[in-house]
Amino acid sequence: MPVELVKTAFTPPPITDDAVAEANHRISNNLAMIAGLVRMHSRRMGAAKKPPALDEILVMLEEIGTRIDTVSRLHRLLAHADDGRSIDIGDYLRELSDAVICSLTVAAKAQLSYQATGNCVIASERALPLGFILVELITNAVKYSHPAGVAGVIAVTCDGGNGNIVIEVSDDGVGLPEDFDFEQGGGLGFRLMRSLADQVKARLSFQDTGTGLIARVQLPAG
Repeated sequence: MPVELVKTAFTPPPITDDAVAEANHRISNNLAMIAGLVRMHSRRMGAAKKPPALDEILVMLEEIGTRIDTVSRLHRLLAHADDGRSIDIGDYLRELSDAVICSLTVAAKAQLSYQATGNCVIASERALPLGFILVELITNAVKYSHPAGVAGVIAVTCDGGNGNIVIEVSDDGVGLPEDFDFEQGGGLGFRLMRSLADQVKARLSFQDTGTGLIARVQLPAG
């Protein structure tokens, strides 16, 4: 006698118009940010005195791909958040750290550690700029902390205690030049990080320890 399958109807949870509008608004803003970054790369390359080499183009495309992945990972986490308006960025930053190291061709030259302590909850609209800053800091640490090509150690931490969130990326490399201007110096990457930090009311600072560099992003929690 054939077995009769019992079919049960699945009723998805209701999605309010406000929730849909909020999600669409967030996605629109984040895609606009990606488009702006691509245009920044385009203007930089257009202003160069000679056409970029193939290696430069490949690096640029890899950076754009990493930033798109940064947006994708954030929206996946927000889709599982309770209300989508806030997020604990501890897991998000861990995912990004691993993804950046794996995506770089020199990944074998960097050993990554990550630790999150306290409550690292922030408003969801601040997560993407912080993600972009983290990607830039780790990329710089991998590419420039050890010019001789020796294996380096990169440590990423997120501390959510005392009403503030402090994100640090430290390495054991050569640090920055003695005359480097933290407020104005650097190329496109540093200008981008300063702009994003201003956007989320965060303080971006660098500390040369003599045995490496610590980059620190500090902002109010919540």
